[in-house]
Amino acid sequence: MRSRAFRNAGDAAITKRILAGMGVKLISAKEDFGDGYMAEAMEAVTDIMNEVQVRQSGEDIKQKLLNKAKNGGTVGRAKLGYINDRKDFDGRLVNTIGIDEARAPLIRWAFEQYASGDYSTTKLSALLAEQGLTTRKSSKWPERPLSRSQLGQILRDPYYIGMVTFKGHVYPGRHEPLITPELFDRVQQVIDARVKRGQRDRVHNHFARGLLHCGRCHAAGREHRLIFAEAKNHAGEIYEYFLCRGRQDGLCDLPYLPVAELERALQREFRTVILSPDGIATAKKEVGAALERVLADQAQQRGRLQKELKRLDVQEERLVDLAAEGALATDKLRARLRDLQIKKHEVRASLETTNESLEQRTQMVLSYLDLMARPDALFTSVPGSVKRKLIAAFFQRIWVDDDGHLVTAAHELQPLPAAVHHAALSVTTNEKSAGEISDASSAERANLYLKVICSSKTTLVAGAGLEPATSRLGLPHDRGFVRDISGCRIPGRERERPRIGYRGVSSIPRGR
Repeated sequence: MRSRAFRNAGDAAITKRILAGMGVKLISAKEDFGDGYMAEAMEAVTDIMNEVQVRQSGEDIKQKLLNKAKNGGTVGRAKLGYINDRKDFDGRLVNTIGIDEARAPLIRWAFEQYASGDYSTTKLSALLAEQGLTTRKSSKWPERPLSRSQLGQILRDPYYIGMVTFKGHVYPGRHEPLITPELFDRVQQVIDARVKRGQRDRVHNHFARGLLHCGRCHAAGREHRLIFAEAKNHAGEIYEYFLCRGRQDGLCDLPYLPVAELERALQREFRTVILSPDGIATAKKEVGAALERVLADQAQQRGRLQKELKRLDVQEERLVDLAAEGALATDKLRARLRDLQIKKHEVRASLETTNESLEQRTQMVLSYLDLMARPDALFTSVPGSVKRKLIAAFFQRIWVDDDGHLVTAAHELQPLPAAVHHAALSVTTNEKSAGEISDASSAERANLYLKVICSSKTTLVAGAGLEPATSRLGLPHDRGFVRDISGCRIPGRERERPRIGYRGVSSIPRGR
C-alpha cells in the first residue's frame, strides 16, 4: 500500500520522479490504478489523503500524551530509579510507576552528595559505579555504569521530586518522589554556580577555581582564567597549583602558582578593605541616621501619593458623569480616561513600594561593615565553601601575577562593598581632619549614605565619590584616576598615560 511506502505527498512525488528517470514504475499490489493521467491523479489524491491520515493520527497521539501528562502520568519508560509496574485496582490491572528498590537509594544518595558541593559529576559517577548503580538492560543495550552526561541529566530532572515534564511544561505527577524539592533546589544552585563561573565540573576542586584571571594576559589585552590542577611526583606526593589557560596555547609565560602562595595573596587583598573599629561604629550611626531620614521622607511621600490617588479618582468619576450626560466627545473622553489610568497606575506602583526592601539593603550595608572589621582573618578561619562566597561577595574580578618573588593580585570590588567602604572611609577621614566638620562636608557624607542605601538598582550607579575600587595599593585604577589605598579617587590626579595592564579613558571633569 502506498501509505506504507510514503508518509507524505512530497516524498511520493519525489520518489516517483527519481524512479521514472531510472525507467522504473512503482506499483501497489492493493492500489493499482492503471496507466494514464487519471491513474496518476488518483495516486496523487491517495498520497494526499494518506498524509492527512498520518497527521491526524499524530495530533491525536500528541493530545492523548498531553492529557496523560496533565493527569500526572509518566510519558514513556520510567526514569532510572523507578520501574514500570502493573498493580491491581478493584480487580483490574493498571499500568503504573513503582520504586526501584535497588537503584532508588543510590539516586537519592547522588543528589545528597552533589548538593554538598564537594563532588563533581565525574567523581560522583565513579563512586556510583563502585556502589553498583547501572542503567537498566534493554533489547539493544546491556547494563552499564552511568556516564557523566547521564548523571547530569538526572540531577537536572524534576521527575525525581514528583513532577512530569512534557513539551517544555511541568505538571504534578502521580509517582512517588525520591527527593524533596529543597534538596533538588540546592543541587540546581550548585550546578548554576559552576556554570556561571565558567568552571568545569571535574575531579579537581578548589574554592577559588573559576574565580581568578591572569594578570599578564589582562595586561596584554587578553582574558584568560587560571586553571586549578594537581600533579603527583614519583614519591606519590600531590602538588596543587594554578596555571594560566593561555599558557597551554603558548600565549602566556605566567609560571605555575602554588596554591599556598596564591591563598596568601588573596588574604592580602582582603586587607585592603579593612576599616577601623571607630570608623565602622561611626559608619553604622550614619547608616541609622540616614535610614531614619529616608523613612520619614517616605512617610510624607506616601501621604502625598495617597492624596494624589484620591484626586485622580475624583477626576475619573467626573469624566464618567460627563460621558453619561453626553457633554464630552467620545475621542476626548477616551484620551482623558487613558491618561488618568496611566497616572493612577504610576501612583499605585509607587505606593506598593514598601520599606521592606529599603531595610533589607540597610541590613546588607551593615553586614558589609561587620565583614570589613577583619575580612583577612575571617578568610583564613572559614572552610573553603565559605571562602568562595566571601570572594564572590567582595570581588567582581581578581587578576593574579607573579613578580618573580611574590604572587600578587589586583582586584575589582563589587559595586555595593566598594560604595560602603568608600562611604565609611570618608567618615573616618572627615572626623580625623582638623577642626569641626563643615555643613558641606556633613551634607556630602549624608549624600554618600543615601546613595549607598537607597539605590533601587541591583548594580549601583557610581555617583560622586562612589566609584568602585579596582586596584590594590600603589596601582592606578583603570578609570583614568589615581586612587588611594581604599580605592577612592584622588581629586585632581588624573594620569595622562595608562600603565601596563590598564586602559586609559578620556578625563572625566571633577564633580561628575
